[in-house]
Amino acid sequence: MSATGDAPKTEATDAAARLRGQLHGKTGRVFWRSLDELTAAPGFREAVATEFPGFARLMPEVDRRSVLKAMAASLALAGFTGCEGESDEAALPYVNAPEFMVPGEPRWYATAVTLCGYAQPVLGKTHVGRPVKLEGNPDHPATRGGTDPFLQAALLDLYDPDRSAAPLRDGRPVTWAEVDRALARLVSLLDGTGGQGFRLLTGTVTSPTLARQIGAMQARWPGARWHVFEPLAEDGPRRAAALAFGRPLDRQPALEAAEVVVALDDDLLGPGPHQIVTARRWAERRRDFQTGAGDSRLMVAEPVPSLTGTRADARLVTPARRIGRLAVTIAAELGVGEVPATGPALTAREKGWAMRAARALAAAGPSGLFTVGPRHPAEVQALAFLVNARTGALGQTLRFTEPIAALPPDGPESFDRLVADMAAGRVTALAVLGANPAYAAPAGSGFGEAAAQVGTIIHAGLHVDETAAIAGWHLPLAHELESWSDARAVDGTVSIIQPLVRPFHDVRGRHRVLAGLTGILPGGAEPPERAWVMETWRQRWGVAFEDRWRAALLAGLVEGTAAPEVRPDAVIDPPVVADEPVVDGLSVVFGPDPPSGTAASPTMPGCRRRRSPRTR
Repeated sequence: MSATGDAPKTEATDAAARLRGQLHGKTGRVFWRSLDELTAAPGFREAVATEFPGFARLMPEVDRRSVLKAMAASLALAGFTGCEGESDEAALPYVNAPEFMVPGEPRWYATAVTLCGYAQPVLGKTHVGRPVKLEGNPDHPATRGGTDPFLQAALLDLYDPDRSAAPLRDGRPVTWAEVDRALARLVSLLDGTGGQGFRLLTGTVTSPTLARQIGAMQARWPGARWHVFEPLAEDGPRRAAALAFGRPLDRQPALEAAEVVVALDDDLLGPGPHQIVTARRWAERRRDFQTGAGDSRLMVAEPVPSLTGTRADARLVTPARRIGRLAVTIAAELGVGEVPATGPALTAREKGWAMRAARALAAAGPSGLFTVGPRHPAEVQALAFLVNARTGALGQTLRFTEPIAALPPDGPESFDRLVADMAAGRVTALAVLGANPAYAAPAGSGFGEAAAQVGTIIHAGLHVDETAAIAGWHLPLAHELESWSDARAVDGTVSIIQPLVRPFHDVRGRHRVLAGLTGILPGGAEPPERAWVMETWRQRWGVAFEDRWRAALLAGLVEGTAAPEVRPDAVIDPPVVADEPVVDGLSVVFGPDPPSGTAASPTMPGCRRRRSPRTR
């Protein structure tokens, strides 16, 4: 190229260098004022064209005032489109919040999210109608303002871009009108057969409203059946209570009153719906101990590291198959049963640990607590209950309540019974509400193969997941922060779930979906979403409904609904604990991944990004 042709490029380059030199060292307001002046300087446009050829074409001949006008218009339009507005079904703000919203100020609402079906009471912080933070509700008698990572993940799940946004028929988008017509035809058929062949599958149900709807379905269709599938349900203690006391009960460890805790592969402080409650109670015990009130000793035997094990004063690493023999040895030392003559004996280290644990429990008496993890046989857990009865710990450090969750007629074998009936061709229509058995069911359960024998499968969930893929119909559910419902916490206290934001997608709440599946609508018409929840409590409260309903929304809970304590009597002799298998080599223990916890689906973004609470 000639020297003449290079001249404009050289001048533009020199201009760019001068501009950089004039801006060098300037910061803050001085920098931006200087930048505004330099944009009008000779050579600026040529410098931009040299370094950014594509961008230069986009620079219109406009003045600064025009740019500010355009920016102001954009911000004004963003105010209209950035939020969808508040729900027509107005939620009530938390009791300590101002009565009227002040622009720029956050608003707080008392509500709840659920984990494994159990309520986790929260205060939701919103800015201009969008939830931005969840905190524990300090007025709740069980959690007292506590929170955990899974509760925080619920907020991220609300904004998950992979959430289901519309109904599907065989993978093809359809309208809710088409869904309603198809459900009406199904209801008409089931009315003619009394519900014969219809099965409803849900996760753990603690919602009084959902339980009422299921009861109404069974009353309308005597031939229909309700089943429960919860991938990591801890129903072992309930089965153990049935063995030890003759009826299923929920255990409630009172760690705040326990001066000695002996836990055999029982992660009392680990992930799950109970974590906030048990962690708070354990912290209370530790604080009392540090101020000189009583003792605080934790002894743990476990095959894999756990959060409870990291807090232990005496920790024994032992294979999972040895837990039963440890429990039998400790129980025998305390006068409950005998150590069988058969079976592998404990090692010297295991024997010494068991003797120390037994002596500590004997010395603590009613202030001691002996527990066995829920993944071990019910007979081993029942033995631990009987040991607590012998030491006087029942009603002190170990308390029981009636089951918090509603129980299906088939009990713990509910899901296995469903799969067997599906495989035998006794199920003509299956509705799956908020569960994902195709992903989370054990590989040996045969659910996928049995599902192929069912003519109609309807799936309702937050995501188009593995179960939605094998279903003919998929119905998108509203997130709990977008819908009305109710649920019980692990202590039985009921929280009213009220929405913090209007649904982002064309979705429905689970009560409305179940009403469509069963054809049972309040008043026989299409009511607002909250009508099903209000009907439940109107039946209970009668003429006092309006005042108590408002009070429940303001407080975030229904006063006086905690489950009363049950004082059971032991009704059986010590159960026979099977001998451990003789195994050479390593044992493999399958358990929940700590970052994922009890997530029934791999889609929860908040759980996928969490790190394990334990490191090497």
